[in-house]
Amino acid sequence: NYLSMIVQGAITVSDRFPLEDFLFNSPLYRTVELPASCLVPIRHGGGFGGMGHTNATTTKPPDPIKYRFYCEECDATLDLLPWGPQVDLQKGATSFSTYIYTCPQDGSHRFIFILMCHEGKCTKVGQYPTVATLKSAEFKQFKKVLGPYGRELQMAIGLASHDSGIGAFAYLRRVFESVIWSVWDEHKAEMPPDLQQKETFFTLRMDEKIKALSAFLPEFVSKNSFLYAILSKGLHELTEKECLTHFESIYESILVILEEAEIEKQRRASRSRLEKSIQGIHSEISK
Repeated sequence: NYLSMIVQGAITVSDRFPLEDFLFNSPLYRTVELPASCLVPIRHGGGFGGMGHTNATTTKPPDPIKYRFYCEECDATLDLLPWGPQVDLQKGATSFSTYIYTCPQDGSHRFIFILMCHEGKCTKVGQYPTVATLKSAEFKQFKKVLGPYGRELQMAIGLASHDSGIGAFAYLRRVFESVIWSVWDEHKAEMPPDLQQKETFFTLRMDEKIKALSAFLPEFVSKNSFLYAILSKGLHELTEKECLTHFESIYESILVILEEAEIEKQRRASRSRLEKSIQGIHSEISK
């Protein structure tokens, strides 16, 4: 367990438990189990409100580090500065740790998270702003990349933040399908005659569609065509918990696909503009 390993100092900061990702990206009430091996004895007072527990057994939460994140109020991506945790977690009792991150440009811009520890388990029980609000703020950075898919991604984030993993997968799959159809619509004239017809292309399985469009799709799609199979399995076979466990990786994969699609779109526009410019120069100096 990564959390127990970082508590015991068994791993370095570079491969530590991703505390910041857990705080900023996981939904409320997501729980991380803390095995007994990570509980360590202490011989000093501590705890909330200065109430000491001499010779108690405690679990020291992982120390926070700077976290690069988008501050909506500053409209900038910055290294947020951590405060906390404020208290130790005590064995045999329910206790809370508060993590606060502040914006380096304005200390009043704060991100607050509360973790609860009870019987060897650590749960995120509170935060401000909400996961959905934080993700909505992030969307502003990717407005061009997201294009018409922003609403579907926001719905996916909202569902995941309310523990509806299957519903979140449904919206991510819609985005994936929309990317495929958008690329087909843009490049159908360059495809074999039979695949230029929507009815024919529609009958293909998704892996066949991806293969047919491989020359035009973002590289990430071509190399990870099984992503669609994962999304489909999430809808029809996986549990809510399983979908939530894998949500962040799948969501970030969709963002990579959209980013690559936008970059390629900009490249095509630049090539087209330069070709017209060069042709104009050639015509002018050839007179």
